[in-house]
Amino acid sequence: MTLSRHDATMLAATAAVLLFGLLGASWGRRMQAIRDRREEVRGLEERLFLQRELIAARDLWEARYAKVSDQIFAYGPSDQVEEIWWNKIDGIAAGKGLRITQRQTKEETVVAGVHELPLEVRAWDGTLLQLVDFLDALHREGAMLAVRSISATPDKNRQGYLSGSLLLHCAFLRASASEPTEKQP
Repeated sequence: MTLSRHDATMLAATAAVLLFGLLGASWGRRMQAIRDRREEVRGLEERLFLQRELIAARDLWEARYAKVSDQIFAYGPSDQVEEIWWNKIDGIAAGKGLRITQRQTKEETVVAGVHELPLEVRAWDGTLLQLVDFLDALHREGAMLAVRSISATPDKNRQGYLSGSLLLHCAFLRASASEPTEKQP
């Protein structure tokens, strides 16, 4: 069977179109893969740059740590930090007239040897002045205690009263059994 010149030309043109179509589709995927890799490399370069900047600023970070390290309380391995802090928080709240009705302790985490204990006051009520005095007294404790979130809404039943919640994070160190504890509240 022989092909006419017209049929052979059509077959060759069809094959060429198919070949260029396949190459074009393959080319598009390869170009997208190259763009993706370039973006990944840019991200890694940026991350590397930031890490080098942090390393270069080591002296600054060490100086900052030295300024605040004496404010970090140290506890022994068996000390019940949760109880110590809830007693302190409850005492300050009572002294300022703020009423804590629900509370919860979240899971303790450790980052670079520093322990962090989230203390959630799920429900409190009092006046704005009582809340401000309570937060000021917590701040004056000198401990590494940060208010991460706070909410307050007017109490519908009592004029001038608020109710809400707040999340406190306490940072501290744990001494090993052989090390003496340095400072505790």
